[in-house]
Amino acid sequence: MNTTGYIVWIAVNVAWFVLLTLIQYPLRKRRLIPLRIVLIVLKLVAALGVAYEVMVGEADFLYRFDLYIAPLYVALCGDTVGDILTLPVVIARKRKKNTAIQVVVSALLTIAYLVFGTANMQYIVPNRLSYSSGKLSDTHKFVFLSDLHVGSAQSEEIIRGALFRMTMESPEFILLGGDIVDEYTTKEEMEHIFAMFGALDVPVYFIYGNHDRQPAGDKVGGRTFSDEELEAAALGNGVKILDDEWVEVASDLVLFGRDDITHADRKALSDIPARPSGKYVIMVDHSPYQKEDITNSGADLQLSGHTHAGQIFPLKTLYSLAGYDAFGSYHYGDTDLYVSSGIAGWSFPFRSEEGCRYEVVTLKPQ
Repeated sequence: MNTTGYIVWIAVNVAWFVLLTLIQYPLRKRRLIPLRIVLIVLKLVAALGVAYEVMVGEADFLYRFDLYIAPLYVALCGDTVGDILTLPVVIARKRKKNTAIQVVVSALLTIAYLVFGTANMQYIVPNRLSYSSGKLSDTHKFVFLSDLHVGSAQSEEIIRGALFRMTMESPEFILLGGDIVDEYTTKEEMEHIFAMFGALDVPVYFIYGNHDRQPAGDKVGGRTFSDEELEAAALGNGVKILDDEWVEVASDLVLFGRDDITHADRKALSDIPARPSGKYVIMVDHSPYQKEDITNSGADLQLSGHTHAGQIFPLKTLYSLAGYDAFGSYHYGDTDLYVSSGIAGWSFPFRSEEGCRYEVVTLKPQ
C-alpha cells in the first residue's frame, strides 16, 4: 500500500466516526437508558457483521469497497465501547449533559483502536517453531510465509525489511504458502515481488492460495495478470512452483506442495506419485481445513495459512468455535499441523487479532 492508500484509510475512518456521532447526537442529549442499552447491543452485532463481511463476504461491492467499509467496523467498535464505559456516568449524572463526555471517550477509543490495528499490520516478527523426528539425520532450518497479499496492506519498504531479516536467519530454503498476490495486486507488483524473492540467494518454493490466480478479478474490474504470466514471473526468478508435487530437498527431507482446494485441477492424494519412504515430509497446503487429507497424507508436518488468525477481532474465536483451525498448533493422525497468522492481511491495512508473522522452523533429529 502506498502513502495515498494510508491517507484514504485514515480519512474514511474519521468520516465513519463523525457520521456515527452525528446520527446518535439526539439520543445522547437524553438519558433513555433502555434505548441506549438496546443501541449498544445493535452496534455490537453490526460491528461483528461488518467484520465477517469484509473478511469472508463474496459480494462484488465488498471487493470494490472493502477499504471503505472496513473503517465502519473500527468506528463501531470504538463508539460502542465508549458508550459502554460512559453508561455508568450517564446513569449517575441524571440531570447533567453528558454528550461531550461520550463523544470524547468514544473518539479516544476509536483513535486508539485505529492506531493499534494499523500499526499491528505493519509490524512483522518471526515466529520460531521446532520439531524433532527419528526420520531426520540432520538439523534443518527454513522460513515459511503466507498471505502476503502484495499491494493491499503493507508498503514495499516493510516487505523488503522482512525479507532481509529472513535471509539473516540463514535458512536452507523459503516456503511461500499461498496468497502472495491477490485480486488487488497489479501485474507490476506481482512481477516485482517474485523478483524480490528471486534476489534472496536462497531456494524459494511456492504453492498457490485461493487468491493468487485472481479468481475474483472480475469483481474489481478484471484480472491484471494471467495464470501464465504469474507462472512465468515465478519461474523466471528461480522460484519453484510445487503444484500437487513433491521435491527431495535433502537426503532426509521432502517438500510436498498442494494446489489450493478451491482450484478445480487439484489432484486427489491417490493421484500424486508416491514420495520416498523413510524421509521427513513437509506438506504445504494453503488451507488447513481438509482434515481427512491431512490425516491421510502421510506427512510429518503440514504448514498452512489462509485464516489470517481472523485478522480482526473476534473472528479468530468465532472460527475456532465453528470448528476451524484458525491459528497455532494442531495434530491429525501422525501429522503436526501449524496454521500461521500470515505475514500481512487482506484488502485493508488493519489487524486487531494476532500480529503479522513468518515462521522460522527448525527440524532436529530425535
